Amino acid sequence: ARGRRDRGARVLIEGHTDAVGSFQSNQALSEQRAASLKRTLVREFGVPGHALETVGYGEEFLLVQTQNENWQNRRVTLRRFDDFIR
Repeated sequence: ARGRRDRGARVLIEGHTDAVGSFQSNQALSEQRAASLKRTLVREFGVPGHALETVGYGEEFLLVQTQNENWQNRRVTLRRFDDFIR
């Protein structure tokens, strides 16, 4: 059985990359990464698409400050934002 859902919930899916590659390619990759998670949440888990927004930040917010490859910088984060827009 599924738990109770908050129908007003809105979640921002934020895509990130590491600093390897060009700024433009990392920007596009981070947008694709966020969009991929949104597709999975909608298709596989039945999350309503209107509840999810996506954004790509590229290499702007590195968790580990390095210009080298780092898996921790290749990530998505989820941020609930409906509390801010009510």
